[in-house]
Amino acid sequence: MTDSVDVERVVCALAELADPGSRAFTIGRGDWPLRGFVVRRGEAVHGYVNGSPHADHPLNLRPDDFLSPDGSLVL
Repeated sequence: MTDSVDVERVVCALAELADPGSRAFTIGRGDWPLRGFVVRRGEAVHGYVNGSPHADHPLNLRPDDFLSPDGSLVL
C-alpha cells in the first residue's frame, strides 16, 4: 500500500520547520477560513487555532512568529 499525502492540507515538511519553531496556516476560503499554526518541538508537532479567546485577534504580530524569544512558550 502506498501512503498518499493530501497536499492541500500540508502545512510544510517537518524539515522546513525549525526546532523549536512555528508556522501559520489557513484552511478554507471565504468569510470563515480556519486560521491556525503549528509548533514543533523535536519530532512532535502540535496544532492550535490562531485566535485570542479574549480579544478575537491573531496571536502573532509577525508572520509565523508565535513563540517566545527562546522558543519555550507560545505567546
